[in-house]
Amino acid sequence: MNHSKAAAVGGRIYALGGMSGGESWQALRDAYDFDPRTNRWSSVPLRPPGTERP
Repeated sequence: MNHSKAAAVGGRIYALGGMSGGESWQALRDAYDFDPRTNRWSSVPLRPPGTERP
């Protein structure tokens, strides 16, 4: 996952979307949230289809 966007809200860090590498680049709908208190990443609900951007 690269070219993702990140934002900090309410003491947590969110990583949204991005691109998957390989032979062809694909837009990702994945979203994750990092909780610094537990030092863990968690998946958050996926963005709606059609909202990915290359």
